[in-house]
Amino acid sequence: MIFQKTTFERLFPAALYDTGTTSFGFESGGKRYFDVTVPGKPKIEQGMTVIALLEKQMHGAFMVF
Repeated sequence: MIFQKTTFERLFPAALYDTGTTSFGFESGGKRYFDVTVPGKPKIEQGMTVIALLEKQMHGAFMVF
């Protein structure tokens, strides 16, 4: 598990699923990350800074736990 602090400089559309998760994409530090999945229906806004506990990080793609 890895703690990662990031700011959502740009957001890409979010999708809510019946499984109780939300998937979205964002840009931070000039890199784009897609298909980030989080539990529940969090309030996600452009410009917000978050600290996430990541399950793993592979090839620049975040897998959120």
